[in-house]
Amino acid sequence: MFLPDFQKNAFNALEKARAIKSFLESRDWQVEVSNYGNGRPMNLPITIYLEEVRNEIEHIRPRAIVAHSFGGIIARCMIEMERMKGIERLVMLETPHNGVPRWLLQAFRYPKWPVIWEVEKGSKLLDRLNTFPRGRGDARYCQIGGVLTATAPRIFKISDAYIRNFPWITHSGLRTEPIVLAEIARFIER
Repeated sequence: MFLPDFQKNAFNALEKARAIKSFLESRDWQVEVSNYGNGRPMNLPITIYLEEVRNEIEHIRPRAIVAHSFGGIIARCMIEMERMKGIERLVMLETPHNGVPRWLLQAFRYPKWPVIWEVEKGSKLLDRLNTFPRGRGDARYCQIGGVLTATAPRIFKISDAYIRNFPWITHSGLRTEPIVLAEIARFIER
């Protein structure tokens, strides 16, 4: 299952997942793409997106999740706080586990929507998620970083995860670069 990142504009989830889906399907994986947010700007409270993903996971029952950026926060909430079973691997592509400083959100011109407050450094959700007694079950984590991780590593740091960084690859390029796709496959096929 692929979970896309936060979107401030209308988007096509299948297009965001095209390279990952194609690559993994060529290796005989069946890949479903989450449609949380329904292609609209994600301006609603995070609880709405958590409920949408919860329903998708219950229906699809994925063994592995690949999540880009904000999608990794959603996936961690499902595994750790909701204690969803059956997920063996979670690959997170530059997920901001420790929150993004407000000045950086402003520099990237993120809107002042409720869901953005949840990824801001010091948010109640991230504080709760990062101090919550880990309930991963059998899930193993992988965090793959790119240029943003190289620039601000503390934002993306997570313990107890396999870490792989490609400091020359852009944030969006983590979804499409062949070297990253191969690393995703290696991790979920272990």
